[in-house]
Amino acid sequence: MRQPYGLIFFLIIAMNHKYGKPWEDAKTQKDKRARRRKARYEKNKAAKQKEFEESQQKRREAKRKRRQEDEKLGEVYGRRSEGFWAYDVESHR
Repeated sequence: MRQPYGLIFFLIIAMNHKYGKPWEDAKTQKDKRARRRKARYEKNKAAKQKEFEESQQKRREAKRKRRQEDEKLGEVYGRRSEGFWAYDVESHR
């Protein structure tokens, strides 16, 4: 009985043609995925940087407001208000 090598070879070629990707195509697809991943990473990085700068700006604004309030209180009471630790513990016993 003759071995069906030709049929097996034909099936391998047909399946590769239908489902398999040529090496160059697979490489370009991989490159495309890498480019997309990099673009997504850059976009997220830019968004995080922007968010960080906004939070820093808010913190600076809050510090500036607190400093202005402290100066006002200092004018009224003669000293800066630093919260609980502002006064000397020994002098208040």
